[in-house]
Amino acid sequence: MGDVIQLIASDYQSVFNKSEATKLLLGIDAPSYTILDVNNAYLRATNSERETLVGHSVFGVFPTNPTDEESKNIERTIFSFEEAIRTKRPHTIYNYRYDIPIRGSNEFEERYWTTTNTPVLDENDNVKFLIHSPTNVTEIYKLAQREKQAIEGLKNQRKQLYSIFMQAPVGIGIIKGPNYLVDLINPPLEEIYGRTFEEIKGMPVFEALPSAKGHGFEELLDNVRLTGKPFYGNGLPVPLVRKGVLETVYVDFVYEPFREEDGSISGVIVVATEITDKIESQLKLKASEAQFRFMAESMPQQVWTANASGELDYVNERTQHYFGKNADEIISLGWQEFIHPNDLAGYLKNWTAALHVKKLYEVEFRLRRADGEYCWYLARALPFMMDDTVVKWLGTNTDIAEQKKLEQQKDEFISIASHELKTPLTSLKAYLQLMERSSANTSSQEKFVANSLQQLKRLEKLIGDLLDVSKISAGKMSYNMGVFNMKDLINEVVPSVQLSSNKHQFKIESNPSVLFEGDRYRLEQVLTNFLTNAVKYSPDANEVIIRSVIQNDNIIVSVQDFGIGIEKENLGKLFDRFYRVDNTAMKYDGLGLGLYVSADILTRHKGNFWIESEPGKGSTFYFRLPLSQQPETVIEHEVTNAAYLSESISIKGDELDKLIEVDWKGFHDYDSVKAGVMKILELQEITGYTKLLNNNLNVLGNWSDAVEWVGTIAFPLLEKAGIRHLAWIFSPATFSQLAAEKSIDLMESNIEAQTFSTVEEAREWLKNA
Repeated sequence: MGDVIQLIASDYQSVFNKSEATKLLLGIDAPSYTILDVNNAYLRATNSERETLVGHSVFGVFPTNPTDEESKNIERTIFSFEEAIRTKRPHTIYNYRYDIPIRGSNEFEERYWTTTNTPVLDENDNVKFLIHSPTNVTEIYKLAQREKQAIEGLKNQRKQLYSIFMQAPVGIGIIKGPNYLVDLINPPLEEIYGRTFEEIKGMPVFEALPSAKGHGFEELLDNVRLTGKPFYGNGLPVPLVRKGVLETVYVDFVYEPFREEDGSISGVIVVATEITDKIESQLKLKASEAQFRFMAESMPQQVWTANASGELDYVNERTQHYFGKNADEIISLGWQEFIHPNDLAGYLKNWTAALHVKKLYEVEFRLRRADGEYCWYLARALPFMMDDTVVKWLGTNTDIAEQKKLEQQKDEFISIASHELKTPLTSLKAYLQLMERSSANTSSQEKFVANSLQQLKRLEKLIGDLLDVSKISAGKMSYNMGVFNMKDLINEVVPSVQLSSNKHQFKIESNPSVLFEGDRYRLEQVLTNFLTNAVKYSPDANEVIIRSVIQNDNIIVSVQDFGIGIEKENLGKLFDRFYRVDNTAMKYDGLGLGLYVSADILTRHKGNFWIESEPGKGSTFYFRLPLSQQPETVIEHEVTNAAYLSESISIKGDELDKLIEVDWKGFHDYDSVKAGVMKILELQEITGYTKLLNNNLNVLGNWSDAVEWVGTIAFPLLEKAGIRHLAWIFSPATFSQLAAEKSIDLMESNIEAQTFSTVEEAREWLKNA
């Protein structure tokens, strides 16, 4: 043997420092664990200098990273030290995090280590110090973590795909190989097949579903698997045994090739939706159509149907016989060919409205018979719905000629009776007037004659009202239009009525001079009626005030009394035929026709009326007449500004609150309301906003002629366009409020509507809606 080489201390130091393994010599003076020595590899690994380490506590020079609250690295290191000292055997901790301070900064560098703490024993077998040997495994650890995350992500992706597959609302399955073994099916496909996945897993699909074999599906699957071209089947019947019963099941399905990662086709993906109920409904519909035609031909009415778009597509034999044409000719021409020209506009309006809202259609019109004579009919139709969609309109035309004849006879009777009564009354009135002028009259005779004349005037008015109602019903109310000064009319009518009232004083507070084109006699009739009502319904008062003002190119005439007043719920009825104000204290004479006649007169002059009243304090009756028939001047902004402005309405989109704000102004009628709604719809299409702030604070008077259209047509149109919430701010005008309330009551839509008295309340509600 050669000589044994003796190593001195400096040699050990050289070996220690030149070792590529990181080493640190630690004292066992817990809890400090003072660093006794450190090799160069350790200094490089920890970015440290010898002078800052030797003689210091290991935890002092390597403090924990304050941002790392989860690793518990000091606790784990101390535990390893204690285990090595206790067992006198090396102790290793793996892949634990212990960040290293970055020299010259307060930041740390993330590090992961695998560290062995080896005890060095003295001659008495006691632990003298520890060799702390950490290995930097940061890159290996992070790589392993990334791989782990990738594997976990792949697992999660597969779980998600499987979850989507199993929760899909349509049937999906995968069948593989030339025998089409069942690889996977989801619950909807289980329901279609009538078999669970566990029952047929791994089976050839036509063994699992033998009733479907031999109906051509095998060839379809083969073609998809071999060519890669998908197949689409719509409403095809499939015989399947479900719950022990053989059924014909109708399905829409797709066969798609199933491709492996290398692109090869190993099977077929099946996507199927059962539509048995839909197909059976269609078959039943065809059968019911045959039954319907049988019943339609047996009915004594004209029976017809139209498609979802409203186009006539069937008429029964009675209809063909009435018009003297075959079904194809009538369907080709349509109803417009046979309806009386004067009734055509009403038919089109009602039919268009019914198509929009999918509700009952009902209208009266005259139809031209084969011999050219027109007869009255009542047309009614209802939509047949499936899945909230109109499939067909079923309609009838019922002969109401006899009913119309009876109504005409009634009106003729009223007219004849009025004339017959008026003739002797006129004569009686003349005789009484002669008696009144006679010098031989005693005081009692004078009183008797005066009372008789008063009663005759009342009777004369009642008969006049009956005659006017008869004319209105027959459409024969005559009007003699001419230009006159409204100031003169008021100045003449008021003194005339004053003569018949000794108790009340009539005061004209304002009466501007303005020319108007209309029937002076009829408008005198309106004002007279307002004045006499003011006297009648204020028996305990002694004053009536008349005002006339020009406003927004209209003349507004008002008659104010200080009498009993009218409850709000009764205001809207005052202009109905035969309605009379009634209360517990007194009843008033008359047939309730005067205001009904007045309303028709004002309508014929393109005007309207309204009332403001407070029970116990009196009422003010208004009527409005437009001074100009010219359309208003319209000022339109650019569409990009999402705004519209005219003299009667302002519409703008509020981008901040995402709503459409509408401010109606002045007086309105059917045409102006309809035009305004159309502009709102245009703006909604531009903005897409679903909230509508409908401000009526500046609305004057009464727009009741548009109430039904707003409720049954406008609201459904707004809902269809996208409006979901409507805040309606009431006008201070009572009749405007009544119109708004009635429109909301008639509302045929699911729009959520609320009424308010201020803009602020309405905005707050819309913000939270």
